[in-house]
Amino acid sequence: LEPAETAIREAMAIFRKRLPEDHPRQASAALALGLLLLDRKRTQEAAPLLRDALRIRRAKWGEDDPRTRDALTAVGRLPADLR
Repeated sequence: LEPAETAIREAMAIFRKRLPEDHPRQASAALALGLLLLDRKRTQEAAPLLRDALRIRRAKWGEDDPRTRDALTAVGRLPADLR
């Protein structure tokens, strides 16, 4: 794994242990890793992370928040069958 991916995965492991599943930091980490994987053409791995980030952000901030729209844009980059 490259250093960025390793760092994000380590942060996600810490967040899973210490934060509620729907915490915004969980969404931010999932979005960051999902985008990294998407850029590396690893769409199958990216898809669930990006969908989770969107789900958390929608629940936390609603549809019109820029953070939610960022996650929605990322999900929109996925192939249609993975959205």
